[in-house]
Amino acid sequence: MPMSPRLLRPIARGATGGLPLTIADLAVWLDASVASSVTLNGSGVSEWRDLSGNGRHATQDTAASQPEYGTTTLNGLAVCSSSSSARMDIAAFPCTNDATVFVVGAATGSSTYFCRGNTTSTHELFGLNAVTIARRINNTNASLSVTQGVPHVLTAVFGANLTRFFRGNTQATDNTAAQAAINDSRALTLFCFPTDIYVLNGYIAEFIYYQRQLTSTEQDAVKAYLSTKWDVSL
Repeated sequence: MPMSPRLLRPIARGATGGLPLTIADLAVWLDASVASSVTLNGSGVSEWRDLSGNGRHATQDTAASQPEYGTTTLNGLAVCSSSSSARMDIAAFPCTNDATVFVVGAATGSSTYFCRGNTTSTHELFGLNAVTIARRINNTNASLSVTQGVPHVLTAVFGANLTRFFRGNTQATDNTAAQAAINDSRALTLFCFPTDIYVLNGYIAEFIYYQRQLTSTEQDAVKAYLSTKWDVSL
């Protein structure tokens, strides 16, 4: 069956509607290109508003831990950047084994894009120098090499017996080790682990979190949307 034209339709720069909203089970959508979704404290970001309609906004009241906005751009669009102490938190919401997470960003060194729960309990995406790792519960990892400091479209797919990871369209070897079920509410941390280690040295341009495993067609549609919008090769 051909892909729906609705899934293929591109989104305009800075628009608050668009493709992520057309796919079911969108839990969180943070888009730095939408300036109205970012609340500034000087150049620091105190709130990054969720565009999914679920009200799951990322917040940080401490100025020293706020990422910077607009000091770095990608394809002419502002991003949220970090170098040493940034952290933003989203309050706990229902968590399940299944999730699909997309991140557009760049990092160097030991850097974290996001962590759900604590550092060994649920879904994470982080980098150790030239390797980026998707992890699900107790080091159930899938990883790929990356070029440090270069933007990528990263996709992590999680399930009860699955950690799947893509850098663009390049897929890591699946990790299918079984783990305990996730059936509670967990907070989500951006830019570092909840223990304030592995702080992102880089930036996040867009973050999209779905509460299920998207189909391959849906994943391809989101990746194409992100690639076109941010001018990042797949």
